[in-house]
Amino acid sequence: MKPAVLILYFSGTGNTYFAAEKIYKELKQLKYSVALETIEKFPPHNVSDYEILIFGFPIYAAAMPDFVKDYAEECSLPKTKNVFLFSTLGLYGANAMSRASSFFRKLGFTVIGTASMLLPGSDGLAMIGKNSSFVKRIMSKDYNNMARVKSLTEKIVAAIEKTAQYPETVEEITRITLPGLAGEIFLKLLYPMIEKHFRKRFYADSRCTLCGLCEKICPSGNIKIAEGHVNFNGKCYLCMRCIHQCPEEAIQIGRLTVDKFRWKGPAGDYKPLAILRSPHAEE
Repeated sequence: MKPAVLILYFSGTGNTYFAAEKIYKELKQLKYSVALETIEKFPPHNVSDYEILIFGFPIYAAAMPDFVKDYAEECSLPKTKNVFLFSTLGLYGANAMSRASSFFRKLGFTVIGTASMLLPGSDGLAMIGKNSSFVKRIMSKDYNNMARVKSLTEKIVAAIEKTAQYPETVEEITRITLPGLAGEIFLKLLYPMIEKHFRKRFYADSRCTLCGLCEKICPSGNIKIAEGHVNFNGKCYLCMRCIHQCPEEAIQIGRLTVDKFRWKGPAGDYKPLAILRSPHAEE
């Protein structure tokens, strides 16, 4: 009998959701009992109802985001303790997955595999011209049929099937390399300064209609609308969701993002509000 699988993820602008959905469809096709959920609404203690957890997240500054770590710390262990970790990133991941693997092991999980997939970085995209050659290039790609998508799903399916057949499978060994460590140190020094600078520069320009979408979809509860103004507070994850999802393209970071490109995920259909309002996925 195939194990019950939970795919649990966080996605700011659609990349990790895209990957998670592909994994979900592949496992459904293989007749697995599988559910697809976002950490924004799935109770962490309910993880124990499943036998294998597939946990996905974006890479921020060569690391698993701190708020994702906070959620993982509240998770109950799945019945077998087995977890597969996957991530999406725009450019450079350094030792992010090695550190994530070590983190989950310390929580008591058995890490049966890790994988990462490169997709367009939504932070930089919000600062690139809509008619630039780079934007035209990424928009012309068929992400549904990319080899890297197939490779990710195949690796996860292989790990799950091996684990189901051989329950004594040992954890994947991940090592921290010096080049990756150097890159991490650089980013750890630079990224906090960038974060601090960007957080102070969020605002909604005159195109804002006060529709309230940004407030509803902000994963940190950082955005509040009061007295006819959109207020950005000090809890921003810099996930860029509000910028890319605003229907009027009114949310900006200074002048860097004005009239620049907006990303709705690799399939162009990422709608976080619909996902947050939908019932739990059925197995």
